[in-house]
Amino acid sequence: MASIVIATPMYGGMCHGIYMKSMIQLFFTLRSNGHSIELVDIANESLVTRARNTLTELFLRTNFDYLLFIDADQGFDANGVLRMIEENVDVIAAPVPMKGINWDRIKAASKAGIPDLENHTGMWNFNGLSKESIEILSRTKEQILEVNSAGTGLILIKRDVFEKLKPYVPSYRYNTPNDRNIAVNEGMYNFWDVSVDESGLLMSEDFHFCKIWRKLGGKIYMAPYVSVTHAGTYWFR
Repeated sequence: MASIVIATPMYGGMCHGIYMKSMIQLFFTLRSNGHSIELVDIANESLVTRARNTLTELFLRTNFDYLLFIDADQGFDANGVLRMIEENVDVIAAPVPMKGINWDRIKAASKAGIPDLENHTGMWNFNGLSKESIEILSRTKEQILEVNSAGTGLILIKRDVFEKLKPYVPSYRYNTPNDRNIAVNEGMYNFWDVSVDESGLLMSEDFHFCKIWRKLGGKIYMAPYVSVTHAGTYWFR
């Protein structure tokens, strides 16, 4: 059985109700299947790159097998996360809806007479290896698919990934006092960073991580069978 550190950047120490309910179900599901779990969070950290690096460092100080990032504003299917663990791959993410409405997709579905327009509102935070792979992912719900990059809203990463990346990422001195048993001036690895790619595109910390892992020959997978809800706000007009 696997051991999993669940890590949540929790700005202001707050989380959504859908996150709490999903986490209760996840703990029950994983423990019922013999897995070991530990939860770590970080509050009042406004810099998400530093939050993710700190949580990763806390994970690396354990002997657990997996790091599972889950953001505090998401609800998810616990059985889907269990399946992600059972896939036994290095990096696998769930398709997290972005905080927006895909009006073009809704319009196309409406013109085609497709019912249940709510199922056509989403935009997802990942990049396929090709346009065809994205279309395949939208049709295939039971098989994982390799992608170019994925967001970290809900992502499962094996310990070995970080061990392989260590020689290729810089480190820095920790300079934020907290109660996490990480002393000021202790070193940690900068796995999560923003960067500018060769085309001049600014990459967020999640896509940056995927890029450096793929550069080493690693693969990123998407699990389309995991249902995720992303809580946000909307201006009604």
